[in-house]
Amino acid sequence: MGGDFFIGIKVAEIRKVAERYAHICLDEIEQLLLSEVHEHRMCALIILKKRFKQGNEHERTEIFEFYINHTNCVNDWDLIDSSSPYIVGEYLQDKPCDVLYRLAQSDSPWDNRIAMM
Repeated sequence: MGGDFFIGIKVAEIRKVAERYAHICLDEIEQLLLSEVHEHRMCALIILKKRFKQGNEHERTEIFEFYINHTNCVNDWDLIDSSSPYIVGEYLQDKPCDVLYRLAQSDSPWDNRIAMM
């Protein structure tokens, strides 16, 4: 991903949109995450965080794996800080943390941040 492109939507408004579209499928969430628009990615992560919190163990596993497979899209402080502790941290609380070591050793400072959070 190149530099972020901001369209100027406030987080409160992004949260309203995320609430309205919290039911969308992972393929649609992926399209948001792949966007160069920062607010699109933020919306996707808010949806994932909400669904993770409300999900059963199977859904939480699916969301965690989806998140880990898309860390290249989670590439800014606010995106990481508002999602990683609530998805990655919560999921790994009672599980092996091998993925954290892999992220910590990555060349990407964003992966490193995800591991730290």
